Amino acid sequence: MIVLNFDQINGLSDSAREHLLGPAAEKWSGGACTLPNGMKLVVLNPTHGRARTNATLMEEICHVFLGHQPNRLSIVTKDERGKVMARDYRKSDEEEAYGVGAAGLLPYAALKRLLVSGKTSRQIAARFRVSRELVEYRMKVTRLWPEYKSSAR
Repeated sequence: MIVLNFDQINGLSDSAREHLLGPAAEKWSGGACTLPNGMKLVVLNPTHGRARTNATLMEEICHVFLGHQPNRLSIVTKDERGKVMARDYRKSDEEEAYGVGAAGLLPYAALKRLLVSGKTSRQIAARFRVSRELVEYRMKVTRLWPEYKSSAR
């Protein structure tokens, strides 16, 4: 797997680059594609912070590891400014890749240990360089959430 810096993408028009890093920056976090030699190429959104980028990269790795078929881009409409693109979206694949990736970034044993020691979701997030939302997601799916909410933090 190759992770490519967004600035290294050749052939992207200035208007596409400006759109992806401007008005559309919150609509994408990253993506992967397969090169002709079979290698996977991942591009991450450079406008996102480290915690979100870490989760996105792990999610893309998990898509490959889990054998998910890549989403397709398709033209859904054209306007006076050019083509508007949309992607096929398989919610179950996205949820599976995010869940497995989140578990890889924040393993249960470490989460439980820090929770028992009285750490807040923000402190745990800072320690693992992930978002507070990812920490709380992990607490919920591992059924540690009631324990966390019942303690005074």
